[in-house]
Amino acid sequence: EETSINFFQDRISFAITLKCPLSCRHCLVNCGPKRKESISTQQMFQWLRQVAKINIIKYISITGGEPFYDLKKLQLIIGRAKKLGFKIGVTTSAYWATDKKNTIKILNKIKGMSWIMISSDKYHQNFVPFKNVINAIQVIKKLKTCEYGINITYAKIKELKEWKDKISKKLMLIKISSFPITPVGRAKNFKKNEFNYDSSWKNCNYICDNLYPYVLPNGDTFACCGDIRSAMEIKNNPLYLGNLNKTPLPSLLDRMMKNAIVQFLRVQGPFGIAKLCNRKKFSKIINQPVTKKNICHLCCNLLSNKNLLTFLHQKLKTK
Repeated sequence: EETSINFFQDRISFAITLKCPLSCRHCLVNCGPKRKESISTQQMFQWLRQVAKINIIKYISITGGEPFYDLKKLQLIIGRAKKLGFKIGVTTSAYWATDKKNTIKILNKIKGMSWIMISSDKYHQNFVPFKNVINAIQVIKKLKTCEYGINITYAKIKELKEWKDKISKKLMLIKISSFPITPVGRAKNFKKNEFNYDSSWKNCNYICDNLYPYVLPNGDTFACCGDIRSAMEIKNNPLYLGNLNKTPLPSLLDRMMKNAIVQFLRVQGPFGIAKLCNRKKFSKIINQPVTKKNICHLCCNLLSNKNLLTFLHQKLKTK
């Protein structure tokens, strides 16, 4: 029996492993070669069956860690998702694209992707040469594997411009998505002068389009892929939905839909939250420094404070 949920987004994201050959210093979830957390193939199949009952979800995003770390598992997951009628995309560092011969061999094993996004920036380049990115993109184009693009994470606007210029010189007419780094996870260790800061939270006056479920290998499920550590540690944080191994997906999504704070974020963004809470007793929280054009940072500042969360729950009458 299908479950119909009036869901704002049409996608869900699974971090199928936290293992990664890289240890990027900006990594949100502290992935690296020593991490062992990984979803089993059978458990992932069970989760996919649950997703299939949510008839509004059409797209599945596979992230990590590094999804290409286990090629056999990745292919099985993609194959099962395709059989269930989903379009499925994968985010990777392209660490495996060491030369074109090896890249062709690997991409011929991974069939059925609708898109592939390659993470490439100054932080990933400490581990993965840009030549790997070029190899991957050129082979994807040649094999007509799927749609493709590049994700850039950056601390300063200058970094973003420099990396875009580097990409445009080597790869013409390619989709680029960019994401400012939020000082959580390993990025908590960044120095303040490594970021551009805005003088006011009022400059973050736009909404977030990344509010869709994000699932870790252990089943912990969030309303987005932001500061998940704070979402887990702080009671009543609206971004933590529960655990998919303990609670069926329809129930988790129902919690997401009925949570007034999450719905308010969808419509008003973190800016709206700050505006709603803009009073003297919360002034220190709201006026904390925010990295430039980074609504995720503003959101983390706001939703990691217990007193402000209590006020929001009361103000918006959340269940």
